[in-house]
Amino acid sequence: MKNLNLRKMLFGIIGSFLMVGFLTMASALETFAAETRNVVLPGGLQANTQATALIHNALPITVRFKVRRDGSNNNFAQRQVRFQLISPNGATEMVNRSIGGAEETFELNLPAAGGSNNVRSWRVEMRNLEAAGNEEVNQPVRGTVEFFTTGTKTETIAAPNKFGIVQSGSATKTISMPFTGNLTVQANWDTDEFTLENYQLKFELYKGSTRLASDTGYSRDSVIVGVSDNQRMKITYQVKASDFQIPGDWKVKVYGSGKGKVKNIFLKMSISDGLYQ
Repeated sequence: MKNLNLRKMLFGIIGSFLMVGFLTMASALETFAAETRNVVLPGGLQANTQATALIHNALPITVRFKVRRDGSNNNFAQRQVRFQLISPNGATEMVNRSIGGAEETFELNLPAAGGSNNVRSWRVEMRNLEAAGNEEVNQPVRGTVEFFTTGTKTETIAAPNKFGIVQSGSATKTISMPFTGNLTVQANWDTDEFTLENYQLKFELYKGSTRLASDTGYSRDSVIVGVSDNQRMKITYQVKASDFQIPGDWKVKVYGSGKGKVKNIFLKMSISDGLYQ
């Protein structure tokens, strides 16, 4: 009986470690926001190819190449190729590699491009360096290139001053979005009436006149008996490069309650970087 109980305990411990591992892996996969492009450098003396991604000016970038040369190593030598990462500000990082039939993985990186609060096009290039007389010059080099941010960057977004809304009214506040990534918008507020009831409010995220996300719920930090976390207002949104190309300001619109006035509305916003197109 003791051995049986010991075995059950060991299996339970092992199962717990496996579950933690799976959850950790799932979390890592969820938060790693990369843009992947397929690339093929064709055969030929003058061959070259490129891939691009729209990236915010505030984000430093790494690209990871995973490439191989077509054909068996028994039949062809390695093909000489130049790989480049080119920032929209003109900065370049470059490496020359000999690519064979087995997959090669390597990275290039550059600092943030800098400039206005907007997105611009980054580019990678692959260019043949092999001499004309070598057979491997005609063997394509193919694979993928991943664009992702170098390190991690999280920023608290400055909130407008506290404000109130009359019954069934609304208010729109302009905010500044620092870069692309995973955005969270929450808020606190107080009921401005002689009542113990807590009012739900609706919040909407806009870029220009385009509504991107919305949620309705209770104040984030108010003590409300019987209200769970998933009943509290929380907007989660992946801010994309294409959102920055929509004309107009970033805004949060708040709709008041039909039951009465609210006051001291205070936005709590943060974003962690990521590349989304």
